[in-house]
Amino acid sequence: MESIISTVLTGVIIVLTFTYLYMKKAHSFFQRLGISGPKPAPFFGILPEYKKKGITELDLELINKYGNVVGIYHGHKPIVLVADPEMIKDICVTKFNKFKNRKVNLDLGPLLRKTVALSDNSQWTFLREHISEVFKPNYLEQITGKVLQSTEHLIQNIEQKLTAENDFNFQELCLAFSVDSLCNSLFGYNVNSYKDRDDKTVNMIKKGWMAGTAGIARPAVACAVCPAMSKIFSAFSYNAIPADVRKFLTNLVTKKMKKRHTEGGRTDLLSFIMTSSRRRSVIVDSQNNTTKSAANMSSDYRLSETEIVANCLFFFLAGYDTTASTVVFTLYCLAKHPSCQDKVVSEISNNLSSENMSYHEIDNLQYLDMVLNETLRLFPTYLRYGRAVGEDTIIKGIKFPKGTEIQFPIYAIHRNKDNFPNPEKFDPDRFSKENVSKRHPMSFIPFGAGPRDCFGQSYAKLAVKLAVVSLMQKYKFSLSSKQNDPPTLAKTFYLRPENGLWLTVDRRMCDL
Repeated sequence: MESIISTVLTGVIIVLTFTYLYMKKAHSFFQRLGISGPKPAPFFGILPEYKKKGITELDLELINKYGNVVGIYHGHKPIVLVADPEMIKDICVTKFNKFKNRKVNLDLGPLLRKTVALSDNSQWTFLREHISEVFKPNYLEQITGKVLQSTEHLIQNIEQKLTAENDFNFQELCLAFSVDSLCNSLFGYNVNSYKDRDDKTVNMIKKGWMAGTAGIARPAVACAVCPAMSKIFSAFSYNAIPADVRKFLTNLVTKKMKKRHTEGGRTDLLSFIMTSSRRRSVIVDSQNNTTKSAANMSSDYRLSETEIVANCLFFFLAGYDTTASTVVFTLYCLAKHPSCQDKVVSEISNNLSSENMSYHEIDNLQYLDMVLNETLRLFPTYLRYGRAVGEDTIIKGIKFPKGTEIQFPIYAIHRNKDNFPNPEKFDPDRFSKENVSKRHPMSFIPFGAGPRDCFGQSYAKLAVKLAVVSLMQKYKFSLSSKQNDPPTLAKTFYLRPENGLWLTVDRRMCDL
């Protein structure tokens, strides 16, 4: 018995010794590189601080204390935070080929692996080439009407609430608008999800979003604390998206693809993806001297059905919460600054000739664009973007070893007083052409930067602007007495108000 106890104790001591030595070596990574940063907590590194402070507060604290290059640890995994605009330019633009990919430490399954965001090297280049095409102005012009249909649902839902109250939380309303506009723009599916809570398509998309964002937190932490866990997840074929969601969305997309393949004539993002990736539009029948549609859909497109399904899901993962939060924060900023709200209303009145707004009319509203950019400066939807170091690289005297992960703390960059004097103040004039020309272009990067930026940003801006314009034409907004000012921010990777956002809504005397 004593020998068994002795053997067990010896084993425990050996494991603890090796764990300590491994942790000590892992946590000396930045010391060897001469990069400063906070002392990591045993095993977990800086992870406990996220729960305590949230990314926004923590990143501001880190950059203010340690400078524009900070070394932190997610468990045992080293991450370099880079907030220096010139270094960001080198990483994202000048030396892009050395930082082409994102660092993915947890395999989220074969479906998400085929998305633009998580693909690497030639596969990323291939997907980006075909999918980014659908967000060009000529396509966005064609789906503007679909987004407007969703803004009509938003107004209907507001009108229903105004029968009982004029103070209410806009977060849920804007989340409904976001998923409605995505469904209509992507599939031509015109739904009012705020009213129809049992819609299966919407509920499956929401379930996929929850699994693809909030649902990966624990596995990601496990892999950071114990890197070997990534192999275990891989061995058990871990998939972030539930099987029922994968099956439903695959059936939905493939059915709509087949219909568009044979019938054509659709104007939604799915049909545009098919158009941009098609090898040929017709097959020539030489015997009868006629043309006909290709019979074999899978051989007629450069993108596979799985790649199209995966990236349709990715549009919802990337756009659902972020679009809603941007609309909410824009309304908050305008409600808090009535003079800016009046300028937006005046610009709409002077430049929009009818309710049938076009993409180009919306795109030409310069002051609204300044308001949106200033909102995204103060409340960027993505709090960090990341890159993987593809080969040993030295930038401004700092060595970045191959395999290291770099992240850009967007919230802290946007609130840096060297980039934006009096950074807490809401001032749309910061984004006048004259003021923009005076700043480093990498001091404002809400959608990332360089070839791997967010190619869907033009759609996101269109959806937000259409929602804001439609609402400003009918309502005047002010801060509700129920709303904290400034709003409490959720401690999540996406920026959103923790408890929603309450606004007071009054109908305008006459529609614009």
